[in-house]
Amino acid sequence: MPKSKTTEEYHALLARKEEELRISGNRINEILNSISDAFITVDGMWRLTFVNAHAERMAIKKSDALIGSLLWDSFPEFASFFFESLAASLKEGKSAADRSYYPEFKRWFDMRCYPTGDGLAIYLLDVSEKVVAETKAREAQDRLMGAMKSLSQGFVLYDADGCIVECNDHFRDCYPLIADLIQPGARLEDLFRAELERSGGSETPERAEETIRQRVHDHLNPTEKPEEKQIAGRWWLISGSRTADGGVVAIHADITEDKRMRERMRDSQKLEAIGQLAGGIAHDFNNLLMIIGGYAKRAADFVGDEKRVSESLREVLKATHTAESLTRQLLAFSRKQTLETKVLDVRDLLPQIETLLRPLLGEQISLEIVIGGGNPIIEADPGQLTQAIVNLAINSRDAMPGGGYLTIGTHNELVRPDAADRRGIPPGNYAVLYASDDGVGMDEETKSKIFEPFFTTKDPGKGTGLGLAMIYGFVQQSNGYITVESEPDAGSIFALYFPLADGTPDEIPEVSEDAPRGRGEMVLVVEDNDALRELTSKIVEDLGYAVLVAHDGLHALEVEDEYEETIDLLLSDVVMPGVNGVEVAKVLRESRPGIKIILMSGYLKDMEEVAATLPDGVPLLAKPVPADRLAQEIREALDA
Repeated sequence: MPKSKTTEEYHALLARKEEELRISGNRINEILNSISDAFITVDGMWRLTFVNAHAERMAIKKSDALIGSLLWDSFPEFASFFFESLAASLKEGKSAADRSYYPEFKRWFDMRCYPTGDGLAIYLLDVSEKVVAETKAREAQDRLMGAMKSLSQGFVLYDADGCIVECNDHFRDCYPLIADLIQPGARLEDLFRAELERSGGSETPERAEETIRQRVHDHLNPTEKPEEKQIAGRWWLISGSRTADGGVVAIHADITEDKRMRERMRDSQKLEAIGQLAGGIAHDFNNLLMIIGGYAKRAADFVGDEKRVSESLREVLKATHTAESLTRQLLAFSRKQTLETKVLDVRDLLPQIETLLRPLLGEQISLEIVIGGGNPIIEADPGQLTQAIVNLAINSRDAMPGGGYLTIGTHNELVRPDAADRRGIPPGNYAVLYASDDGVGMDEETKSKIFEPFFTTKDPGKGTGLGLAMIYGFVQQSNGYITVESEPDAGSIFALYFPLADGTPDEIPEVSEDAPRGRGEMVLVVEDNDALRELTSKIVEDLGYAVLVAHDGLHALEVEDEYEETIDLLLSDVVMPGVNGVEVAKVLRESRPGIKIILMSGYLKDMEEVAATLPDGVPLLAKPVPADRLAQEIREALDA
């Protein structure tokens, strides 16, 4: 059996335990005294049982003087600030927390009290710096929000869940239908759904929900660059950025008046350009009219002198072709010309272009034709494309007055997104037709103006300034793009980019030197312009056709009704008073099923609309139509 402890041994053990407790208590007291916050314990009668060093400093008394005193006597501020929390904690046996200002020290304290079984342990944490920082942050936020709300622009702050945190009245102006619903806490999804309902939208429920989702996504995912959007009849420039907590702050600037001002400015610039255009046209056409009138008078004066008459008439024809070319340049600049688009291989045009250019360039210019890789199949008007390259070549020639090298070539090119961003050409596969010279080149200011109408670096009287504007208009009308690289004394490279096309290149018929003749077929000529009707009917007669003449659409129907024999072809103007040429063509196709039809128009801005209304297979020619072209078209129509 184990030997039982003696009384002395128990006393010794008890003494050791008491010493250990004393040492442990001293350590706890040392720890509590070393902290920078006040720590106090009280019994159930509110008498102090422990006060650490920081609490002594607060009470301005030593611990010996505090122990046993009532809490309210030693810390009277507790009575006014913490009594209710302390009393509730002592009564209910639950911890409590509170915050208050201690006037004696001008400090803020967070109070935490914990039941100990025989009283309370009270911990006072000095949070003055935190309170000051929070106060300053709140004041700064209030100032910011106040400033934002006073902005003349719409301001809104969304949280990460798509709820409005703050906004001003100008933001509500963006959404007049739901202005009363736009308040802090409102969800974007609910707002847009309410707006859709109030607007009386007729979308299907599925489509409406998709629209709402997309709008919420757009509002919570701002783009890098500000966006212009039209909302409730006004234009807004919306810029936004993401906040640190995942929300979004956005500014809505009302730019309605700015847009109106810009539109008025553009209209003013258009009027100025039209005035410049009209002045340039008047100048060039007055010169041409003087040439035509002068040579026509000379021809009339020398009737009988075959050489002089022939010489004068050739000059009249030359001036007429120049006037026609000027008109086409103007139309190409305005992108209103009628293009006879074909699927063509650019490589097939280069030999013809080379033949045209050799005599134009002269002996001082060395011309090289380069055919690169790929199949440059495009959809374009071959005549206009040829004219564009000829114009580029002539510009290059003029930029090399002392001679030089000109390279015209083609290749296929894949434009990648990075290059597209730099040059403004959308990504894709293109056929490129380029002209490169080693001429005088251009500076940046000149390059910025070269596609403007009537801008020219040539001496007065030596250029209309429409060549590059014509090329620019034609390329854009053909869904293509044009780039230019040039530096002073380093030459220039013009490149035309056309989207690659599918299919087999069309055959481009060659026009015969001799105009095809008629075989006595009957042609009904309808034209409301007296002089042009007289000229057209004589040209048709000279080609070997019989002719019926009508001075407008209604007259044409009367002539057709009275003429009992065969009418082989209708050659009619489109725009005429009363019954137009398209209506005449439709009536004659019903009454004379085998009749062939050719229509002409000088109102080229309406050509596309007119073409869409034509009976199948009816060609529409743009005036002026040269006599040899008219002969070719009539013959082809009758032989089809």
